[in-house]
Amino acid sequence: LDVLAQLYGVDISFFFKENHQEDIKVKKTKEKQRANKLAISLLCIVSVWFVAILLFDVISKIGGARAWLAFIWTIPASFLLAIIFNSIWGKRLWTYIFASAFSWTLILSIHLQFISWSSFMIFIAGVPIQVVIILCACLKKSNKRNKDKKLS
Repeated sequence: LDVLAQLYGVDISFFFKENHQEDIKVKKTKEKQRANKLAISLLCIVSVWFVAILLFDVISKIGGARAWLAFIWTIPASFLLAIIFNSIWGKRLWTYIFASAFSWTLILSIHLQFISWSSFMIFIAGVPIQVVIILCACLKKSNKRNKDKKLS
């Protein structure tokens, strides 16, 4: 039964239940919901890049020599959106990965924006930020059931 369950991508309990169609429908519905959530997230991120293209075009027509910075600032904005959508719909680990990428790309964007100020020391600020992100990722998410068990 285990080999058959793996072959068909179902749990062994599937063979002992009577409502197989409902299980399959629930699984397909969850897959569709996951695909829709991913599509919404990516659509929002792509729209930020579209705004960056428009901003680049406007700045370069005005004569801005550093219009390319519009794309640089779009990178941390994209990661910020990824953090927001992933914290709503995604897995906790990916939120911390996106937070790390956001912090480093934000620091890079600030550095490139103010490169004439010799702002390379700003990268040192990224170290404690990264440590905080790692420590937050290591914290266990408290569960109400665990609290109830401890109280009884």
